[in-house]
Amino acid sequence: MQLFMGVFRGEIAKLAARKKYIVFLVIEVLICAIVLLVQMAVEHASGIGLRGLNLRMMLLGFFISIYIPLIIFMGACDLFSSEVSENSMRASLMRPASRFKVFFAKTFAVYLLGVCYLFALFFVTVILEIIGGSSLHGFFSSFGAYLLDAIPLLVMALMAVFVNQLTRSSTLVMLICIIVLVGSYVANLFLPQVGAVLFTSYGQWHNLWIGTTLPFGAMIMKIGMLLGYGMLFFCGGYYIFERKDM
Repeated sequence: MQLFMGVFRGEIAKLAARKKYIVFLVIEVLICAIVLLVQMAVEHASGIGLRGLNLRMMLLGFFISIYIPLIIFMGACDLFSSEVSENSMRASLMRPASRFKVFFAKTFAVYLLGVCYLFALFFVTVILEIIGGSSLHGFFSSFGAYLLDAIPLLVMALMAVFVNQLTRSSTLVMLICIIVLVGSYVANLFLPQVGAVLFTSYGQWHNLWIGTTLPFGAMIMKIGMLLGYGMLFFCGGYYIFERKDM
């Protein structure tokens, strides 16, 4: 366990050293602030108060569906395909740790990156709501929604890691991941029967639990599908990573 934690901290340090993630975090904060300012302008023009504004849930859909997945894709590229193309992956494999531990540490670091952005969104929106004079009604239910939405992010991270094992080009990996993401949303929009079986359909996982309650059998099926996608991506990604000549 100590060996794994050492590898994991090293992967986190690699991501933290890249200033672009700080820039994207600042952009996330600015988007939240701009939305709040627009709402305050609407309040001033219409005389409608903001006490009922729930910025936490208003912005969750956009960030969990588009913004955070893009961050995850970049993190996966930085720790996998970019290292392979730059021949720096060999340094990671020279550590006294198995390939499985290296693969798992890198994958978990990518997932944690997405989770950090998710909960940064939560706390930033809470602070902005307090500044804007809005009530924090539904604080615990919205926090629970964020916790639930962290689950499908893991599958998104596993998908990005899997695609990274298919090519050395980080640009191609980003393109493939974006095509998969956009294609799945288009399929869900125009072909709902097909979209319902895609893992991206469960990005806003909280809707299945906090929104309309589904029958127990349907919930088990959806949980099983998400678990199946996760296992498929993880096992497939590790299989290729283990046999790749680096």
